[in-house]
Amino acid sequence: MAETLSCILGKMIKRISKDEVEFEDGMKINLKDLDYKLIKPLICWKDKMKV
Repeated sequence: MAETLSCILGKMIKRISKDEVEFEDGMKINLKDLDYKLIKPLICWKDKMKV
C-alpha cells in the first residue's frame, strides 16, 4: 500500500512501518485508518449492464 500511495501522490517514501508511511516531505499516512479519498483514483465502480 505504501508504494501505491507513493505513486498516486507522486512523493518519495522516507520510512515505512507496520502502521504508517512517512514521505520525504514530512507527510505521514496512517495505514490502519486510511482515508478513502487517497485511494479513490484506484476505485472503479461499474453499473450492471442490461443485456
